[in-house]
Order: sequence, then structure tokens, then C-alpha cells
Amino acid sequence: MNPQRFGTAVHLAFATQVRLAKLPGIGFFDVETTFSFDPAARYGSKDSVRTDVVLRNDAGDIIAIYDVKTGNRQLNREPVKELLAKTGAAVGTPIVQLHQTNGPSRKAELDPDPRTLLSSLRLTVKRI
Repeated sequence: MNPQRFGTAVHLAFATQVRLAKLPGIGFFDVETTFSFDPAARYGSKDSVRTDVVLRNDAGDIIAIYDVKTGNRQLNREPVKELLAKTGAAVGTPIVQLHQTNGPSRKAELDPDPRTLLSSLRLTVKRI
């Protein structure tokens, strides 16, 4: 299986498992969602971003964004800023990159004070 197909398969499996889990704060449409400044944007639209999972509070505000990675591409400063801007999430909203081999890493933090301890996540991705 080539890397692109592997990544697609992992994303599909992850999305399916998250939806089936019916986790609090994550609705069906909070998985694999397209966000854009254009309200008519659809899945994969130009100048849009797609989140793997967004977590919302009871008011419906995005309080965390999760991004699954299977290859070498990492989230850096510019994609993080774009995710926050296009999703409408507040600056400092945690963006958690979930990498199949490197594990989770925070790309933004809720509290900018580095002394604050945040809980970690563990992701296990099985080869499909």
C-alpha cells in the first residue's frame, strides 16, 4: 500500500471509530469537517481546512482540534494559525497532532504559561 492510500485508510478508520464512540463534545459533523471563510465551502474546497476532529464545549465553542498524521508532514506555525482562524477557535485553543509513530504533540496550548501541565493523549494506530 502506498503512503497516500495508507494515510487515507488511517484517517477513515480513525473517523469511523471516533464517530462510533459517540464521545461527549464530538458530534457526527465534528469529524472530518471542512472549515473556510466562504460559508458555501464544501469538503476539499480551495482555501479551506479540514479538521480530523474538533471537540466542543456545551456552548458549541471549539475547545480542541485533533489532527492525525501518518507521514513526515508536521503542523507548524502557519497551518496552526490557519486552523484557528478558519475554524473560529480562540487563539490558544489546543491543537493536538496525533502521529502514528511519534505519538501526540501539542501545537497550541489553552494556557500560554509553559508551567501549566496538560493531560496527554495516547493514540495507537494499527496498520490496515
